[in-house]
Amino acid sequence: MITLFDAEGNIIPHSKMIFSGGEVQVRILDLTREPVKMLAHIRNSNDIMEMCLLNDAITEANFDYVDLVIPYFPYARQDRVCYPGESNSFSVMLEMMWEMPHKSIEVWDIHNPKALWSHCYARRGYTNIEAWNFVKNIQFNNIPLIVAPDKGAVTRASQCVEKINEGKSILDCTSLIIADKVRNPDNGEITGMTIDYKNLHGVDCLMVDDICDGGRTFIELAKVLKAHNAGDICLYVTHGIFSKGLQVLEDGGIKHVYTANPFTNHCRTNSGQFVTVVSKD
Repeated sequence: MITLFDAEGNIIPHSKMIFSGGEVQVRILDLTREPVKMLAHIRNSNDIMEMCLLNDAITEANFDYVDLVIPYFPYARQDRVCYPGESNSFSVMLEMMWEMPHKSIEVWDIHNPKALWSHCYARRGYTNIEAWNFVKNIQFNNIPLIVAPDKGAVTRASQCVEKINEGKSILDCTSLIIADKVRNPDNGEITGMTIDYKNLHGVDCLMVDDICDGGRTFIELAKVLKAHNAGDICLYVTHGIFSKGLQVLEDGGIKHVYTANPFTNHCRTNSGQFVTVVSKD
């Protein structure tokens, strides 16, 4: 869903239609107010086209460039060529975005920040809102241990630990647990997960990552944490795709989920409210 805002934060309406040939068309319905911000919750390729066409419609109406906010940056997980014949989809998307007129681009907790900054045209004008901006606003009953599900999440989780501990006495501080995947040495398949702690003594845990798709990694990690005597196990992900639904997460031992950018409006399971949406403000 793409939304335009004026300087007062009010929505400027626009229409979208899809022609029988598959083409997208947009129209800004109120040209008496100037758009200053575009919020693009992109869920499919038509949303990408809607964003691009709206940006062009703004230019055609002789308005100034807008600030783009794209919480889930499309193709960010496809940031390398894994097999011959593939494209670097993330690079293609960055090039497309860079060609669009804009004042600035804000993204939320992009999958691989290093891949973003490695592109010279992404070093100017992009702001990546890191996970800690959201995690610090979660209201905890008890300060949990922060768990990085794998080595790729260590930087993200470490930043959250640092921000949670700011201004607290040493007795009220949290610490970091780093999980690791166990692989079959013969074929590389993931067979389980491990952590360094033998006994967590009933302390609550918060797993932190950028994306939850189907959730298998977090379900398997929750089993390991519980086996090591963890208390309540919760999950924070900036982008909640939840492609397998929410019930599988609750059934897998996760008590509650926090997210900044849910892909679904359905936030309940059989036992009640399961997802809390957190903001960076």
